[in-house]
Amino acid sequence: MKENQKVRAFIHSKRDFAVATLIRQVDGNKYIAEYEGITCTAIFNPITCLYYVDDLYGKVN
Repeated sequence: MKENQKVRAFIHSKRDFAVATLIRQVDGNKYIAEYEGITCTAIFNPITCLYYVDDLYGKVN
């Protein structure tokens, strides 16, 4: 994974897909991402091949 990589992801607050930026990989399939200026957690699901960004409960200060 490249730093600041833009990916198509499912956004928790929108309940829809949008483009998010992966800032860095934390562990395995866990990431720190940015969506609309909010830094938050994200995961990659290898079964669906999708990123899931939690901009509601996964905010990172």
